[in-house]
Amino acid sequence: MNNKIRLIIADDHELFRAGLINLINQTEDLAIVDYASDGLELVNKYAAHNPNVVVSDISMPVLSGFESFKEIRKFDDHAKFLFLSMFESSEYVYYTRKIGGKGLLSKNVRINELCYGIRLIHNGLEYFGMDWTREKLDNLNEEYKNLADGVIGPDIFLTYKEKKILFYISEGFTSSEIAEEMNVSKRTIDAHRYNLMKKINASTPSQLIAFAIKFTSFKNSYSSDSNPSK
Repeated sequence: MNNKIRLIIADDHELFRAGLINLINQTEDLAIVDYASDGLELVNKYAAHNPNVVVSDISMPVLSGFESFKEIRKFDDHAKFLFLSMFESSEYVYYTRKIGGKGLLSKNVRINELCYGIRLIHNGLEYFGMDWTREKLDNLNEEYKNLADGVIGPDIFLTYKEKKILFYISEGFTSSEIAEEMNVSKRTIDAHRYNLMKKINASTPSQLIAFAIKFTSFKNSYSSDSNPSK
């Protein structure tokens, strides 16, 4: 155990989590010290075990993977997270790096590549998959800054509900997941997303996501209630 990379696995889907644990347990240099089924449990388990690396889903109950990471960074600013998600587009790579995460991979990743990423992150490097070269990662911040600046700025009027939806979008939630969190229909969320795009002059979903990320990343520059999850 002393020579192994100590991991916590966090995912609210029991079958996926159990399968991942089983595969990782067959790898000689990795050891799972605990697992969590929601974000708050992850924060508590991290404090108890102080793992080398956390492999975490983004969308989880109570606290999302991103929220859990932010809470953990309050008492351990050296925490190393590799996020897993059904979404691996540039928007989520950007946000993962923005908050200090070290990696993001698809949930469909092969176990060998996942373990490779874990080892790199343990050694202080980043890993977002084979397609993300250093040059591509270096260009990402400027690309999304320009993309977010292409829409109307955050001084426009947003309702509380719109701010809440923007927060969930920035955290990687789908329309169906947002609808479940807010106890409304998916059609209602889709309508809000459409209206938000018109309000901020966004022409593509990527621009809406970029704006949502910018809005929540820099919430201290906006009104105090811009993060409605708190």
